[in-house]
Amino acid sequence: MRTTITALSSLAAAALLTVAGATSAQAAEGVLTIDGVERENPSGCYPVSDAPDYFTVANDTNVGARVHSGANCSGGLTNLVGPGSVQEIYGASVFIP
Repeated sequence: MRTTITALSSLAAAALLTVAGATSAQAAEGVLTIDGVERENPSGCYPVSDAPDYFTVANDTNVGARVHSGANCSGGLTNLVGPGSVQEIYGASVFIP
């Protein structure tokens, strides 16, 4: 059972990274809103807090935004907020290519 869960977790992580990697070659156009703060045509890393916590991301851009568990886009990938999505997520920073 533990092997099955580990394998499924690995597959899910690989799929998330594949989707995130597929969007990295595009430039972001639109508005990324993190806890009410808008960023037009965002690019790079946006620290939210020093430690992981819940916050809201509205991604009105043409690329996916990657959420990281550590400040300055370090640590593990915790979520991907796709274009046109609004999510309450858990993490400490957001990266958009």
